[in-house]
Amino acid sequence: MASKVLTNGTVITFDDATKSVKVLPRASILINNDRIAAIIEDGNELSIPQNAEVIDVEGKIVAPGFVNTHVHMWQSVFRTIAPNIILAQYFDWLSQMSPTATAPFTPADVYISCLEGYLEGLHAGVTSYVDHAHNNWGREVVKPGYQAALDSGARVWWCYDVTANNKQFPEAEQWNVMGEIAAESAPSRMQIGLSLDGLAGEFLNDTEKHLNNLKAATE
Repeated sequence: MASKVLTNGTVITFDDATKSVKVLPRASILINNDRIAAIIEDGNELSIPQNAEVIDVEGKIVAPGFVNTHVHMWQSVFRTIAPNIILAQYFDWLSQMSPTATAPFTPADVYISCLEGYLEGLHAGVTSYVDHAHNNWGREVVKPGYQAALDSGARVWWCYDVTANNKQFPEAEQWNVMGEIAAESAPSRMQIGLSLDGLAGEFLNDTEKHLNNLKAATE
């Protein structure tokens, strides 16, 4: 893969020596094979590899990707629908526990909503996500959300939300689906985790049981 050089940008980076943010005006960044190889401050000599693509980013800020530490990607299509509702209304109208909210979703809808959310974030500079994936009201809607994370190109901690007391999709079957997903090969930017949104009380009441379920599903 060809190298790229971003020149003349304002680079925001981290100074390991001072443990603080460092701002470098008119700096350049050398990228080799999708990896940052060097950050060159203004005034220092920059050796540009042969056939490298040079991109002038003067007037722009170049910063590390932002991290969204809590998101439910399947709900991306709901954005702006109800910005001023209280939590009780959210659970009644828009959450995974609302039959009114989940009934219209086909597997394709879940995939599109999740992918749109990831791509929108990437466009805004958010490159990493912790997705509390509670698109778990049926087996058929779980994997499309995971597939969207794979296809997005983002770095994702995909934390599946196993939920107790779901008669349509029993807990044991949810663990089975999580195990199937964990068994699939995935790039290093994808990590499987467990969300406790749906198991919170159950998990605290019987932690050992659920840890054993998690271990069995992911080994």
